Amino acid sequence: MAASDAERARRYRDKQRGGPPRSPAPHGTAAAIKRHERDAEPLCDACRLERNRIQREKYAARRARS
Repeated sequence: MAASDAERARRYRDKQRGGPPRSPAPHGTAAAIKRHERDAEPLCDACRLERNRIQREKYAARRARS
């Protein structure tokens, strides 16, 4: 059976990268937040809480500079 174009492209990328594809970052991390946003999905609870924590830290840092 012949490989599909997607399978050939995946094998080529893996060969160029030097290994199999990486697993996605777990939920509740900045990378997972960006993945939700990129895929136009609503944030899960863990990612929403992490985004809120990041925003609080940014706000506190801005207030401290003033």
